[in-house]
Amino acid sequence: MTTKTWDGSDGHWRDSNHWIPAGVPQNGDSVVIREGTVHGTLLNLSSNPIDIGSDHPVSDPQLDLNTAVLGDVSVFDESARTGPYHTRYADISVSGGVAENGHLAIGNLAPEGVGIPGDLDLTIADYSVFALTGSALEQASSSFVASGASHSAFANFGSFTDIGGKADFAVPVIGSGSFTVERSKFPSGTLTFEGSVSAGQAVNVNEGGSLALDQPLRFSARSRNGLGRRCC
Repeated sequence: MTTKTWDGSDGHWRDSNHWIPAGVPQNGDSVVIREGTVHGTLLNLSSNPIDIGSDHPVSDPQLDLNTAVLGDVSVFDESARTGPYHTRYADISVSGGVAENGHLAIGNLAPEGVGIPGDLDLTIADYSVFALTGSALEQASSSFVASGASHSAFANFGSFTDIGGKADFAVPVIGSGSFTVERSKFPSGTLTFEGSVSAGQAVNVNEGGSLALDQPLRFSARSRNGLGRRCC
């Protein structure tokens, strides 16, 4: 298996000239994206672990997908072993239906228990859905924002866990998965819903975690911390 690195340009996943070493990633190849924009249509990337992110917030790389399946995706400095730990910034934009079938890692945890932060912006196009069917873990000091057009949605059929990070869902949440928020060694975790949340979701607010409802149209999720089944 080979590690393929995007060359930093604006191009399509299937263009072999944009990969180093040359050639489109094959099943089992690992992918590194540090800069540029990678466009992809009708792709099954479930067997391609993707490490995406840059230390520079104004030039963070973008993965632009139209109807695709993702496997493991990580947004953090995998080479970090000792501090100071730099934030890795990344953007993922989706149209049509895009499924995350593997594990989405936003940030990591250093041996001493502090966060190695990641910052992921997920943008969902109009009449499009991002479906989490696997798992997502946001670690301490990290940030995740899901935003989109008026007819977009984040479908959670898996599990999203926020341990000391800040996760903001500015789109409706549908499906029948679970959300968990709690604190890590130092910071508290915050889970914010700005759009409606379907009755199929379970929201677990553990010690040190906080849940913010920013005027959603409807919050019908089940909650462990004593919030009503319906608040709106």
